[in-house]
Amino acid sequence: MKTKIGLFGIGLDTYWPQFKGLRERLVGYQDQIGKQIKRHAVELVDAGLVDSPEKARLAASLFRREEVEFIFLYISTYALSSTVLPVVQHVGVPVVVLNLQPVPQLAPQLALQSQQLVIFSKLADEVLVF
Repeated sequence: MKTKIGLFGIGLDTYWPQFKGLRERLVGYQDQIGKQIKRHAVELVDAGLVDSPEKARLAASLFRREEVEFIFLYISTYALSSTVLPVVQHVGVPVVVLNLQPVPQLAPQLALQSQQLVIFSKLADEVLVF
């Protein structure tokens, strides 16, 4: 009997009309993750891209019905906790969080912006301590 593994990605449904092609691109990345998981002789239960509280409830129901043993959660973009917590809380199995990017490294400008955000965040934390 094969191990049953759940997979779902998270996103924010209000992004899709704002960013043409984003949802499709993220679903494509998740499909690649699913293919990699299947290479390990397991049964994959893919709940797709969860981008609303309603879809979170459906994903939780699917995972419980299929009795998955653990879940891979692919963080594709910003999402609300209401798209994650119902799944994690209702299924009650270990969750592996995947925060992957589709390229080997970030562009230098993006990396610099990311570093700046970390610095500003640390400064804000220090300021709030006072």
